[in-house]
Amino acid sequence: PLLFHASPCMSLMYYAIGVEEDGHLGQVGRRAWTEAGDSWKAYGSREIPTSFGYLIRLNEMEEIEQEAVQLAEHAVSASPEDVNLLFNLSFAYSNAQRWEEAVSSARKVVELMPGRGAFDRWLGQMLLLAGQAEEADRIFKSIKQKYHRTMGLVLSSHALGRQPESDSLLAQWAGPDGSLAPPFHIAYVHAFRGDMDQAFEWMERAAADPKTVAKAATFPMLLNLHDDPRWLPFLASIGKAPEQLAGIEFSVKLPR
Repeated sequence: PLLFHASPCMSLMYYAIGVEEDGHLGQVGRRAWTEAGDSWKAYGSREIPTSFGYLIRLNEMEEIEQEAVQLAEHAVSASPEDVNLLFNLSFAYSNAQRWEEAVSSARKVVELMPGRGAFDRWLGQMLLLAGQAEEADRIFKSIKQKYHRTMGLVLSSHALGRQPESDSLLAQWAGPDGSLAPPFHIAYVHAFRGDMDQAFEWMERAAADPKTVAKAATFPMLLNLHDDPRWLPFLASIGKAPEQLAGIEFSVKLPR
């Protein structure tokens, strides 16, 4: 049992919003909101914040991954052009390490909302994890916003063996003291590059904001940290170690 960020109850809620906005699915909408509400209530007092500001409770990793993907897929089927739903689906696929599907959903997000640096960067990151570093590099170079462009190029330059360029861009992007970027971003950039000591140093700093690190246990850009002996102690320090999350009951049914 591990923390899993792509939230099934978020998918249920987005689904409910989607059918409600349709305007012709009154009974379906009411039932969707009822099921979404029930799923939220089921989580009780143990609440885990996501980057979207919602609270979730999660249990068995493998089952959760599959359920989260199924729910996110179902939500997208009801509202196929909802950018938030599509991004949530990409996130669910990434947590399940289904890289090609994560890329596909991220592409749709970018197609529907072009020019959003964060979405473009997410697509590039998924391409990197899918082993498509050259395309990721092209995506990053096309981003208009300097912050997201430079952050992405730090990653792709490393993946393509341009280490001096990656080092130089990292210094420009984060600043000499790391004051120009959020600690969690700096942490996962270092993690992707294999800078283990720096990654854990910045994860400790990021932990000052519990909401920021709530997604850490399965966040795909931190995969390089999982085999490090410091990983499980870090999860324990933020209350997200496997034994701390064990026994949390979780059950969400697909809306009908």
